[in-house]
Amino acid sequence: MSAADADDVEVASGGMRKSSSVDTLRALASGDKFGRGILEPGLLISCKEVSYTVPDRADKTKTISLLNNVTCVFSPNRVSALMGPSGAGKTTLLDVLAGRKTQGTTTGKVTMAGQSNSKDITSTICSYVEQFDTLLGALTVREMLLYQAELKTGGTANAQTEEQRAAMVEELLDQLGLNTCADVLIGNELARGISGGQAKRTNIGIALVTKPRVLFLDEPTSGLDSATSTDVMSIVRGLANAGITCVSTIHSPTPDAFRLFDDLVLLSKGKLAYAGSLFGNFGAVPFFEGIGFAYDSQTNLADHLINCISDKHADSKVVDISGKFEASDWSKHLYETVHKEEAKLESGEYTKLTDADVKKLASSKSRAIVSVHAIKTLLKYRTRSNYKDGDYVAARVSGPILFGLVMMSLYWGQGDKSAGSNGEQLNTASLMFMVATLPSFGAAGYMPSIVMERPLFYREMADGCYGVYSYLIYKLIEEGFLAIFPSLVSQGMIYGACALRGSFLIFWLSYYCILQNGIALAYVVSAVAPNMDAANTLLPVYNVIALFFGGILMRRDDMPDGWRWYSHTLFVRYGWQGMMLNHFNNIDKLPETWGEEGPTILKFYDVSPTSISVNFGFMILTWFVWLALAGYFFSTVRHVKR
Repeated sequence: MSAADADDVEVASGGMRKSSSVDTLRALASGDKFGRGILEPGLLISCKEVSYTVPDRADKTKTISLLNNVTCVFSPNRVSALMGPSGAGKTTLLDVLAGRKTQGTTTGKVTMAGQSNSKDITSTICSYVEQFDTLLGALTVREMLLYQAELKTGGTANAQTEEQRAAMVEELLDQLGLNTCADVLIGNELARGISGGQAKRTNIGIALVTKPRVLFLDEPTSGLDSATSTDVMSIVRGLANAGITCVSTIHSPTPDAFRLFDDLVLLSKGKLAYAGSLFGNFGAVPFFEGIGFAYDSQTNLADHLINCISDKHADSKVVDISGKFEASDWSKHLYETVHKEEAKLESGEYTKLTDADVKKLASSKSRAIVSVHAIKTLLKYRTRSNYKDGDYVAARVSGPILFGLVMMSLYWGQGDKSAGSNGEQLNTASLMFMVATLPSFGAAGYMPSIVMERPLFYREMADGCYGVYSYLIYKLIEEGFLAIFPSLVSQGMIYGACALRGSFLIFWLSYYCILQNGIALAYVVSAVAPNMDAANTLLPVYNVIALFFGGILMRRDDMPDGWRWYSHTLFVRYGWQGMMLNHFNNIDKLPETWGEEGPTILKFYDVSPTSISVNFGFMILTWFVWLALAGYFFSTVRHVKR
């Protein structure tokens, strides 16, 4: 893009936001600001007769075609637009190119720099900017970029040092015009932070920390005003001019933003309606004028092109746009362009990846099931910001303390009386059962963080930042450490005020183990449930059923034979048994007041006279089972289908 073109964009847009001067826009669009080693040369993407189908939900024996024999090419130093009406297949094509499809079947051939497209390539030297911002509101812009830089570029053989990452982030802040908001919190719907345009540029910055050679963008101007849209697309234009390959879906772009594109792939119901240069003798306007769609220069070119392939035109003029394009000179020119661009791979003008290069890319990514580096990075940035969040901490501290106060006042001194009458023993047993039960119900407070972080989790997983179990371990450490203080305080109040006997450490550890099981259970529910409403339904159902089989509402001996087994699966039951043994085994003599030969309270509730350590062993076992289930469901259940 020439300097004159940049001036034209500035004038036509009516002026940029106050933070963007004409000189800044010109520098962004020219690529000069990206000329200090932040980028690597782009790669050629070739797409030949690509089709994509998904199963028909109404009839499993049939499939639905979302892409049909699409051929096109995306070159370095160019910005390509994927356009079409809603449902045309533009995002589907983008995801196929980026290797982000999680379902369906792809046929045809997609190559990147001469190699068949693979996860090893797309996850290492390509970056993807999502349509919706997936940022952490509790971090500043600088912290967000540092977090992503450390997560994506650390822990490998070619890991950058902390100083190198910091220097790169400062460079990105300058190049993306984010210096003025570098130390501003990103914010969210409830706490105002940076603007929409700044958030979009931050997302682009996240994509650039790995020095990608291909940049995929999904609707980068969605939700932005016209001036901000031009600002964002000027950055993309500059990235292309600096060398990388940029491919973007776009919907209703402004004239100024649309002029920053080089090439166009126009889709209609999954078929190719046009592919080639946006402007020039073999551009989009001459093609559509040749089949009867005259262009009025006073109208938005992007809107005109979409109208050309809309249903109303197709119905009224009975024009098969895809067929017209396939039979046209523009289609021949497209295939010639594909051939010429691929020839540049052989001549060395474009980078060509070898099999050895692909193997090197594969080895550069950490393949460990659990990444210590990823866990440390997540704790360093996300846990630190969460612990600074008053609402986050209060939600996890207030519940145990409040319940502790209520139970302390209700059962005051009850432990001293538990060597007395049946009723006093039952009261103490009930107290400990509630202490064992409440953490499982309170685990509902741990679900929102998982459900609300789901878009970020999917994006970081797709970027290869970490594996499922690294994420789970980070969450368990974060929640487990924070739970220590309130659990000690709340259980200390109950133990002291209610005069319980035995070891306080055993009493507290029983509660803490139940809580950790409850958190792991909450993660399973969060992984399975599609939203918070479903999660808030599933968890109480499990917990209420567990109440019936815990052994206090109905003694285990009285349960039907077909159901008695279920009580052996309940971590609440094992925690309660540990508390009961800890307390009642430390009473010198239990009165047998259910008759001369009647049972003690422990025998009455079928609390086996096994060691307390056995109950702890079973709680640890159930904890591992819940974690394994959480990992399985996080890996296999996708609530966002691509």
